[in-house]
Amino acid sequence: MSLSDYTGTTPPGFDEPAQIRRINYHRLWDQRGESIEPCANCGSHLRLSEQHIVVRLRLSPDDDQEAARYLCDERCLHTWVNPDTEP
Repeated sequence: MSLSDYTGTTPPGFDEPAQIRRINYHRLWDQRGESIEPCANCGSHLRLSEQHIVVRLRLSPDDDQEAARYLCDERCLHTWVNPDTEP
């Protein structure tokens, strides 16, 4: 699947109105220091300065509030969105 195929879906653990709005390969350059976040699927510590996937979720259709989730790669993305299927 391409990354855009996941847009519009609601990952497990979120309320029905929450939907994936954007998915991109991402690399964060931060002059203040190294940013590290856990993978939303497997919990691995991701150095955001290294390539990973960022998912932007719109939490409610009533406003533009977004939440970001970081994932290791496409395999983690697929498992996170579809936990009962194989990638």
